[in-house]
Amino acid sequence: MKDLTKGNEPKTIIYFSLPILIGNLFQQIYNISDTTIVGNFLGKESLVNDFYRKSYFYLKTRGFELTPC
Repeated sequence: MKDLTKGNEPKTIIYFSLPILIGNLFQQIYNISDTTIVGNFLGKESLVNDFYRKSYFYLKTRGFELTPC
């Protein structure tokens, strides 16, 4: 296992954050393709429903972490 507390700091930060950045890139690709497919093939109503479903899921799982106590 690599020791992240020693060595070149910028290189270590990039090395540590690279999997997160790659994961975010794939998530954005998925969201764009999902929006395109739903919008083109299922219509505007389904696109709005998909948007609200994703927003509700995000708020339910992560949104309450951002609210102050």
